[in-house]
Amino acid sequence: MVWFWLGWEAWLMARGITLNLQPVPNLESRYKTWSATPHAAPGSSKLPYAYCMPTDCSQVQSQTPWTKLAWGQDSARRDVVLKLVNSDTDEYQVYCRLLQSSEEHCLSSCCGVLRPVAIFETQYNFSFVVMPRWGGLHQLSDLNTVAQVMQFMRCTSRDIHQSNMLVNCYTPNALFSTHALKIAAEHRCAGDVHYCLMDFDISLCASLDTALDSFKRPSNEATMGAPSYHPPDVSLGEPFYNPFAYDVACLGNIYRVFFTCLVSQIPLLAPLFDKMTTHAIPHRFTALEAADFIEYVYAGLSDTTLNMPVAVVPEWESCTNTDLYWSKTAPEFAVQWSSYRTPGQTPMAQFLDRFCNISVGWFMLTFLRRRLRI
Repeated sequence: MVWFWLGWEAWLMARGITLNLQPVPNLESRYKTWSATPHAAPGSSKLPYAYCMPTDCSQVQSQTPWTKLAWGQDSARRDVVLKLVNSDTDEYQVYCRLLQSSEEHCLSSCCGVLRPVAIFETQYNFSFVVMPRWGGLHQLSDLNTVAQVMQFMRCTSRDIHQSNMLVNCYTPNALFSTHALKIAAEHRCAGDVHYCLMDFDISLCASLDTALDSFKRPSNEATMGAPSYHPPDVSLGEPFYNPFAYDVACLGNIYRVFFTCLVSQIPLLAPLFDKMTTHAIPHRFTALEAADFIEYVYAGLSDTTLNMPVAVVPEWESCTNTDLYWSKTAPEFAVQWSSYRTPGQTPMAQFLDRFCNISVGWFMLTFLRRRLRI
């Protein structure tokens, strides 16, 4: 892809973006490769930009961006990422709406997604989306206090998979080094750490007046993306599903896999997990309701609790056994919040579940339900 970016280097420079490209030693000047990032301008850490941490000189190395991505700096020497996006896709419309929201609202606020700062349209069927450069999340198991976990949940209570999430801190020329991990650990202890969602390759752009609680899409779309955290919304041959409710459940499954270990310190996580992932979809939290509940939980935590150390260990069984985390709460608490617990399956759902487990049962049920649209 470097040859593609070389062809657009001058065009982008005329628009204030300098790509991190440098000539290859002992070759003609037209041959270039990705270079170590120049030092970012002081003060570029103000949101929506991230902290550019100093790099150990012994570990400086050029890093090749992923396909369709390029690294550069804007006219104020702030590190940015450019992404190639087809102009006739929902992903492009998502970025346009996010850019519009950036113009309508304060850019220095974190809204849980990485909003673009510019979109450069071309005469072809693609555009350059310019976003502030943030750092990778590394591992959720690196979160080591209650406060760090709660801040992560407060920022990500919008969407989906941890590999699509970033943190507002990066070491540009030592992305996967021990030094980078140390810097990231120090930043998580800071009061201004933020996390966000950054990838919209698999996205759907609905009209702004869409009723989120009744929106339906063909169920085959639910199989797209990473399946690890998918809820069973289409496991019984359903012809349609609600993608907004589906996304909430995906995030809820991430929370309960990684944060079940915190329920003994934060009992309110148990009702949160169930309301985000319940199979009774009409009673499932919306993204806004989940975010509000997380803020309610956070507001009730003392400094002592927030500073408690934790060891985040994935517990995959929690996705199928809710007793795993409810058993960590006091009996009177479980009774008090019983209305939030996921109800048992109906007899019909149990029958269909058993039918789907026999040979070709799921395919037969899916065919019938799609033909009858039920």
